[in-house]
Amino acid sequence: MGRGILKGLLGGFKKVAAKLPDKRMASNGLKYRIPDALKSGLVVFYVQHPSLLNVQQEMKRKQKRSNLELLFDVQDIPCTEQIKNIEDGIEPAGLAPIFERSLETADEQGIISTG
Repeated sequence: MGRGILKGLLGGFKKVAAKLPDKRMASNGLKYRIPDALKSGLVVFYVQHPSLLNVQQEMKRKQKRSNLELLFDVQDIPCTEQIKNIEDGIEPAGLAPIFERSLETADEQGIISTG
C-alpha cells in the first residue's frame, strides 16, 4: 500500500468517524474513540497478525509508546472485544467514503486502474 494511500485512509477514518453516531451505552468502554477502534481494526488486517493488539498493549506498557501510536496515530489501544463492540454499531455505508477516496488516490497514483 502506497504511503499516500495509507495516510489518506487513516485521515479518512478520523474525518468520517467524527460524523458517525456513537450507539454505545455509557460505560468504561467509552474511553476508546471510534477512530482508534477503526484504525486498530484496520491494522490487524494490514499487518495480518492475530495477536497484534496484545503485542502493542504490552509494548505500550513497557516502553510507554507502541507502533499503533507512532505509525497509525491510535491514541488508546482498545482490546479486540472493544473493537468489536464499537464496530458492530457502525453501518458499513458510513465508511464507504473512506475506501472510495483511497481507491481514487490509488488510481491517481497509478497503483491500480479503476477505469
